[in-house]
Amino acid sequence: MDINLKRPAVISWLIFLACISFPYLYMANKLGFYWDDWVNLDLLYGYPSSDYLHNFSNFDRVNTFFIVDKLYRFIGESPLPWHLWIYGSLLVFGYLIYRLVRKIRYFDGDTSLAIAGIITLYPCFIMYVSTGYLIFSLALIYFTCSLLLTIGEYKNRAVQWFAVILSGLFTLVNIMQLEHFAGLELSRLFIIYALLQLRDGGERPLVNFKILKKSFLLNITNYIAIFGYLIWRLFIFHTIRKETNQFSIAKSIIAHPLQ
Repeated sequence: MDINLKRPAVISWLIFLACISFPYLYMANKLGFYWDDWVNLDLLYGYPSSDYLHNFSNFDRVNTFFIVDKLYRFIGESPLPWHLWIYGSLLVFGYLIYRLVRKIRYFDGDTSLAIAGIITLYPCFIMYVSTGYLIFSLALIYFTCSLLLTIGEYKNRAVQWFAVILSGLFTLVNIMQLEHFAGLELSRLFIIYALLQLRDGGERPLVNFKILKKSFLLNITNYIAIFGYLIWRLFIFHTIRKETNQFSIAKSIIAHPLQ
């Protein structure tokens, strides 16, 4: 962790914390549950055992139960701890984004903090802060951790490949838990390629096949995880819920391609 504790750096981090804290903590004690919160809580607390939630998650997101059940019961039935949980998870996400941007040597600490702050605040305007956001916040953290492990600079080759394998496991857990962020994986190669291009600075051609090859090899475990998930999702596991059934979605797209 390369946080410099000189006074200017401390001030920058305090400004970062203030900017993140105000939107999420302002009147947090007066906020409640919204939208799918009531469904989630009713599935968990409205039945004598967790079997119903387990069966419900098996409709389309089989790995969701293992995390959701434990965290739901830990956080409880009061709205405030949920909002504090989201705030804390977004602070973690913001710090991970800061670490990722710091890999680009063109950016100093203040610039990296500003970028991390903007990205961390952005979900505030498009997603509700509630129990439903639990999985979304974890997905953001998983994806960013995966990128950090891939782009890390390791002196030992064995350590580097261990990090690459661990990155692939983060990807697998992420998409098995929630498919909403699977589209981010399509941009993985370009993100890693851009980070490698910019990491060392200096003039480089826009298309560098050596770095492109390295980017692909560093992402190989992630692609294996994604390919395995697609095979499982398309040909082995079939959800009965219309909103997430791949065949229902495909028929809807074919019937109304412009909607």
